[in-house]
Amino acid sequence: MKVQAIIALKADFSLPVLLQVAGLARSTFFYHQARLRAPDPKEAVKSAATTIFTKNHGRYGQKWVTDVTEFRVDGRKLYLSPVMDLFDRQILSYTVGLSPNLALTNTSLRMALATLEYGQKPIVHSDQGFQYQHASWRRLLQGANAIQSMSRKGNCYDNAVMENFFGHLKEELFHHVRFLSTGALTSAIHEYIRWYNTERISTKLEGLSPVQYRAQALKV
Repeated sequence: MKVQAIIALKADFSLPVLLQVAGLARSTFFYHQARLRAPDPKEAVKSAATTIFTKNHGRYGQKWVTDVTEFRVDGRKLYLSPVMDLFDRQILSYTVGLSPNLALTNTSLRMALATLEYGQKPIVHSDQGFQYQHASWRRLLQGANAIQSMSRKGNCYDNAVMENFFGHLKEELFHHVRFLSTGALTSAIHEYIRWYNTERISTKLEGLSPVQYRAQALKV
């Protein structure tokens, strides 16, 4: 991650300064830079996967996860309900509200379903919260021919990727600032998710942001 940051910044800053700030030896930087520029060893696998996906009319791949997390601000509670695509970990849609009610979760799902292209039928995974067992949630899934998936009872690891996103959001945003109102936090969440999708790099996505990773994959 440090090497990729230096590569991105070295056009504007001197390399010795960047290496000093990052705590990297010059030889280490050039070694990893060469590795990044080497041919992708997974190129054949990516090409084969794309061919199989296309040949089977897009019936394989692309699972979604969702959950609700709570924030406390000045004696009040604020709730976030996002829907994430596991392919690139992009937040497809989200809603923020003062109650973890059906409107909160159903709205974020409805917005995510609106992004589907013809013939796409995602698996939508959640925990066993009351919102996800409600008839209105199931009707939305059925209307889009989406498949419902739910975590095993009392097993948070089944939805670990979404829990990981919540952990990043709270560590990188919520715990760094003292928000004086739910409105201020709501605005900050909007900006964080925009940044997370378009700019925040991830080692699990080859050092790219979710949007960048998807764009690269579509070029294969």
